Amino acid sequence: MKNFKIFLLAAIILFAATLAILEVDRQGALMYGEGGAISGTLRRFYEKNTGSEGF
Repeated sequence: MKNFKIFLLAAIILFAATLAILEVDRQGALMYGEGGAISGTLRRFYEKNTGSEGF
C-alpha cells in the first residue's frame, strides 16, 4: 500500500508539473500571437540567450 501511495503522489506531482509547463507555454504563445510558429517559450529562451529578435 505504501508503494501505491508513493506512485499516486508522483503521478499527481508530474501531472501538476505538466499543467504548469503547458500554462507557461500558452502564455508565451499568446504573447507572440503566432499560431503554427515555434513555441512561445522556446522563442523567449532563444531571444534571451542570443539577443536576437527572432529566427
